This record gives sequence, C-alpha cells and structure tokens, in this order.
Amino acid sequence: MNQQYIAGEWRPGSSGREVADLNPFDATELGVFKLASRADVDAAYKAAQAAQVAWAARPPAEREAIIRRAVAVFDARADEIRDWLGRDRARP
Repeated sequence: MNQQYIAGEWRPGSSGREVADLNPFDATELGVFKLASRADVDAAYKAAQAAQVAWAARPPAEREAIIRRAVAVFDARADEIRDWLGRDRARP
C-alpha cells in the first residue's frame, strides 16, 4: 500500500517527501508513504490515457469478465479492506 501503480509497475513516489498515515483515534502509525511528484502524476495520466485506447478496443464481454474478476478479489478480501478502512478512519 505504500506504492503507486503506474504503467504496469508498482513504485514509490518520487517527490522526495514522505507522510505518515495516522489513525485519528489513537495516533498509531498505519504506514509511511512516499509522496508522488508532478512527474509521477504526469506519468500516471499518460499511462492511463494510453491504456484507455486498448481497454476501449476490447470486446464488452471481455471487459465485463475483467471487472467481475476485480469484484471477486474485493469480495475475497472484504474483511481486510474493511479493517484497513476502519483503522484509517478511526473506527474500532
């Protein structure tokens, strides 16, 4: 969770700055994240723009299958996702 997905790869932000994500309830540190730079944002935008062309060219049934697989991953990891979201928002 401390990296960003850009152009098919996970990488840390390149701004040279970091931020700690703290639980607002008890101030425990949930993680430290390297912040994105303007170049990171530009790279993400360009990669998304290029990927959109390929995505639009896929048949609707193929796009549906990909989205259904993503939903299955979310469903399988729902407890983990709820746990992280709860800690990030200070819910016990």
